[in-house]
Amino acid sequence: MPPPAYVPDNADRRFVEPRLAQLIGLGEAAGGERPELFAAWRLFIASLARRAPVVMVFEDMQWADASLVEFLGWLLERSRDLPLFVMSLARPLPSMTAVSELSARDSVSLRLEPVPDDDMERLLAGLVPGLPPNLWPAS
Repeated sequence: MPPPAYVPDNADRRFVEPRLAQLIGLGEAAGGERPELFAAWRLFIASLARRAPVVMVFEDMQWADASLVEFLGWLLERSRDLPLFVMSLARPLPSMTAVSELSARDSVSLRLEPVPDDDMERLLAGLVPGLPPNLWPAS
């Protein structure tokens, strides 16, 4: 169960606990419908955000399923009054329409080009001195 400091109300904690456990794979299915699950997860995140700003980072969003994208959109729409920052990292793929729709909400997009091989070799040499050359194939 989330500590009382994070979700102070006992009834809220009883509501959130099985749904949060289901989300992170620690419990049986809570048996709730999607709106109930979304509400529980938002309640937990909102409880955290009332204590301190919350940063959520999602990597490889190009592989995200529709449920995750739907939840993030739902969360952002209902959390405009909270100190919540959501960062999603994705590679551009033609199949990313759902992620594109999500990123249209109060967002900033940065397109990063690939790092040139020479620059990558210098970066790796600085981070991992003595890295065998056969581990970084130059083009």
